[in-house]
Amino acid sequence: MPSSDHEAIASLLALYEKALNTSDLPLTMSIWTQDGVFMQPGYPSHIGTAAIKKAYTGLYALVEHNVHISVEEVQIMSADWAFARTRVSGNVVFAEDGRVENDTVQQLLVLKREGDGWKIARYSFSPMA
Repeated sequence: MPSSDHEAIASLLALYEKALNTSDLPLTMSIWTQDGVFMQPGYPSHIGTAAIKKAYTGLYALVEHNVHISVEEVQIMSADWAFARTRVSGNVVFAEDGRVENDTVQQLLVLKREGDGWKIARYSFSPMA
């Protein structure tokens, strides 16, 4: 993988971490493709900008994140497609009652290169016990 691709994807994932930890909806949406698909365990897929925005709006109202994303694997599949496998560790604080829970998940992100760089095209995660 060219170093510039690796650095660009690492920067994208760092932006995603920042967006989560600051509940920054505009930043969150800026790193997704227009036709993105967000797959949460136990829910139907959120397809497209409006659905993804609604999902993150609900998530950010529910919890405050304090997490770190560790990149475990990045593979460039073609000039415009890649995937990343990551691990998230940290905690979330529930807005309703201040309850703190560990947040450890594994993620799989399909990334697409667009005119302004790499973006999240598909995203799925699963909690780790």
